[in-house]
Amino acid sequence: MEIIRTWKTLIFLYTVLLTLMIYIHPTISQLDFAKSSCQDAGNSNILNSTYQKNLESLLSSVSSDPQLINYGFYNLTVGEEAERVNAIALCIGDTSTERCRICVDESSWKILEDCPSENGGIVWYNQCLLGYSGSGNYDWGRESIFNGNKASTNRDKFVEAVKRLMGRLRVEAALGNSTRKMGKGEISAGNETVYGLVQCMPEMSSGDCDNCIGEGLALISEARMGARIFRGGCVLRYENYIFFKPTANASPSSSPLPGPTPGSKRGKGKTTAIIVIIVSILSIVILSIAIYFVLLMKRRKKIPSDEIQIKGIAFQEATSEISNVEAIQFDFETIKVATNEFSDKNKLGQGGFGAVYRVQISRTFEIDR
Repeated sequence: MEIIRTWKTLIFLYTVLLTLMIYIHPTISQLDFAKSSCQDAGNSNILNSTYQKNLESLLSSVSSDPQLINYGFYNLTVGEEAERVNAIALCIGDTSTERCRICVDESSWKILEDCPSENGGIVWYNQCLLGYSGSGNYDWGRESIFNGNKASTNRDKFVEAVKRLMGRLRVEAALGNSTRKMGKGEISAGNETVYGLVQCMPEMSSGDCDNCIGEGLALISEARMGARIFRGGCVLRYENYIFFKPTANASPSSSPLPGPTPGSKRGKGKTTAIIVIIVSILSIVILSIAIYFVLLMKRRKKIPSDEIQIKGIAFQEATSEISNVEAIQFDFETIKVATNEFSDKNKLGQGGFGAVYRVQISRTFEIDR
């Protein structure tokens, strides 16, 4: 019964562990990579340079920087002249602070993987963007992804509705404040409902934000059912399905992202830390139970089934159903012969009821005299 209970416990703990891995881990790891762009800088190579060291130093601290945590964006420069590096990051749309930090953290190695030796690079996910440049200029970053499907009917009206929506959101974003420049909304386009979002880096001026979004809008000319247009300082997206949280009665441009205090440590976030702790604890518990189970089995194997120990009036046997000494009786002469007339060579020690001897009568016994 004890073995069955042990196995049931192990199965239960493994089930809990698998549940955590299946249902919790995907929520923090599934990010939607979109595009990357590297600045063409001729024959320049940053490998093993001071520029590269400054870049790696910046990227290592972006996800834990208080500016990103509190306001959802990051802009910092380190180094001087040729070794100067600027890095930017932005939480896109309604991405939570924690998820954005994970996104930026992943982008930090992704950007070095895609642009290992260039002077500038940008990676875009649906949840965030991250870029670096020696000049601090990101106008060269231009990428677009258009949905292959087109509106089935009234394509001209569809395009007109999309541009009208994005134009309205363009104004909304440009009028945002120094911590949030974003516009989101929806519009009816025939049989379809189109959802759109535009966003600029918060430190951009209203004019620069308006121009950046305007350049992206110029690419919308066909009745595509969705598009993601990426620029160095802004992003545009529209789909025929909702991909953001609807705004109640508040303008998103005035609502900074909620986040933890600036003292948060670097890493992939509190969620990841919690998962690591839970999995670690469960692993230790499972390992401890497994070790106990193995030792228990070994201990049982070491007890010979034919060895009986008798002390006083009670003894134990691994497989026998005998529970007390009165079930076995020997005459005195038999015991005298078995102990070689109670020889000291057969004496094991002194018990509470007298001396204890070992005898050999087809099985091994310990008997108090």
